[in-house]
This record gives sequence, C-alpha cells and structure tokens, in this order.
Amino acid sequence: MIVKDPLYGTAKVEGVLAELITSSPVQRLKSIRQAGAPAFFRPEWHVSRYDHSIGVMLLVRRLGGSLREQTAALLHDVAHTALSHFVDVVYEREEEDYHEQIIRELVGKTEVPAILRAHGLDPDEILKVTKEAFPRLEQPLPALCADRIDYTLRDQHLYYGVPAEQIAGFLNSLAADRSGKVYVKEVRQAEWFTNLFYDEVAGFFMEPFNIYANQLLKPAVLAAMKTGVIEEKDWLGSDRMFMEKLRQFPTARQAMEVLAAPPALEKCPVREADFVHRVKPRMIDPDVLYDGGIVPITTVSEKAQLLNKVAADRFVQGVKVLGESGK
Repeated sequence: MIVKDPLYGTAKVEGVLAELITSSPVQRLKSIRQAGAPAFFRPEWHVSRYDHSIGVMLLVRRLGGSLREQTAALLHDVAHTALSHFVDVVYEREEEDYHEQIIRELVGKTEVPAILRAHGLDPDEILKVTKEAFPRLEQPLPALCADRIDYTLRDQHLYYGVPAEQIAGFLNSLAADRSGKVYVKEVRQAEWFTNLFYDEVAGFFMEPFNIYANQLLKPAVLAAMKTGVIEEKDWLGSDRMFMEKLRQFPTARQAMEVLAAPPALEKCPVREADFVHRVKPRMIDPDVLYDGGIVPITTVSEKAQLLNKVAADRFVQGVKVLGESGK
C-alpha cells in the first residue's frame, strides 16, 4: 500500500500497518475533523483524525521508531469521538481525555485486536500509549513528541500557509536520543517550532470562531442529551451523523443556523467577553542540541523564554460578538 502525505511525502506500508489502515475503526477517522465542532461549519478546516494518524505514523518512522511504535502511532487517535475534543468541552474534562476512557468500547469489538494479535502484537500494550513504551510518539508537555509536532505542522501548513520548505528544514533538524526522546539539532529551529506551536495552541485553538462555536453549541448539546435526542452512543459515530441528529433538537438547530452565517467576532479581555473558553494550557520547551549536550531551549534562548512568557497568558480567551450574522 502507498500512502501520500503533504508533510512527509510518499511511503510504502505493508503488513499490520496496511491491514489496520483499511480497518473500519481507522477508516472511520476520515469522518472526524481534527478541529472538532467548529470545523463542521468551516470546510477549509478539513484535516481529519485519519490524516493526522497517518502523519504521526510516518513521523515516528522517520524518527527511527520500531514497527511496534509505528503501529501505536497509527492507532493513537482511533478512539476519538465525533467532533473530536468537543466532547471534552461538553463534559468539561480539563485533561481532554474522554477518548482515552472509551477506547475499549469503541475498538474492543472491532477487527483491530484480532489484526494486532495475528501479527504478534498485544492490543493492551499498543492501545495504551505511554512515554515509556512509545517515547517518540508520546511525551508529557513541555517536551516534543511526534503527535504534538504533527498536528502543529499540519494545521499551520494547510490552514495558514507555513511554507513547505520551512517545515522540511525543521523536520531535517529532528532526531531522537538513545531513549527515543525527540530533540532538535539547531537552536534556531527549536525557536521556530516554539513560535509555531504557540500560533497553533494559543492562536488557532483560541481563534474567535472556535471559541464562539464551542460555547454556543455546548448548552444545546447538553439540553439535547437531557431530553434523549442525543445519547452517549451517538458520540461513537461520525461528525455528520452526530450533527444531523443534533439538528432535530430546536435549540441546537437554531445555534447551527447562527454558526452557518456567524456574526462578526473579535478577541477581547475576558471581563468584556460575551463568550469565554478555557483550554488545557499547553506550554512547550523543546530539547535542543547545544554545546555538546541536550538541554531545554529556554535554558539557552531568550527568545524562547519570551515566547513562553507571552503564551502563558493566552490560554483563557474572551470573544466579543460585534455584528449581525453573515457580516
């Protein structure tokens, strides 16, 4: 099987990876937008959980990860619900980990465990991602990892036009140490990614329409769940299936009509805001090769220190509604 990716190019995959890619749980990720509920109203925010999963798999391979770690990378988002992290907004899960709690329900009865066992892989180990087992794939903040790197590069390239040559330069600067932990070989590249990461998590994630859509839809979904229009099992389908069912609830339908032609919005101080959204604070401090050792970038870069200081205040964001719908 040949897979093509806008960040990593063309690659051949075989065996367990090819079988998993064609499995129903992985194919389902094509119908889950990475940007969640707001992306349902913004066709240009088209990156899917499938796109990201393929990308993370290829990045782990590029970083020298084993077949086992590539397999875990491919499946790391397989339990995401419809509308991605919007479920965490609705249930107010600060760690944004609802998908991790339902992986057995969503994947356990599918063909995935049998595929893994047929290739000598333990489903319990592959589906439970830890930094010890899969160091390239997953690390706690503020460290780098393939998951974190891919969603940042992918969104910023496809949505904001970050040039492919800049991304290629950064990818060429990446390496993994003997333990598998990812680091950057050049200070300037570590600074570049630090800035880009905050453009993603404190910029795009906190973009006014993202905030507005999440906070407008949240009470409508809660009300629909209370009346039984939306059931917990509905989170296990696709974005479109969930939203079509939600549309049956009058309050939700009204909110969706507003979001289809939204009012003018702008960021503002929380005290002046009509809507406020809090996301999990995501601070980054990439390890970098410096003077023969590997150290956090903030220990050798004043620019990185400043970027972190500015970002720390941006994870609570207010939005003010300025104008009528469609303007």
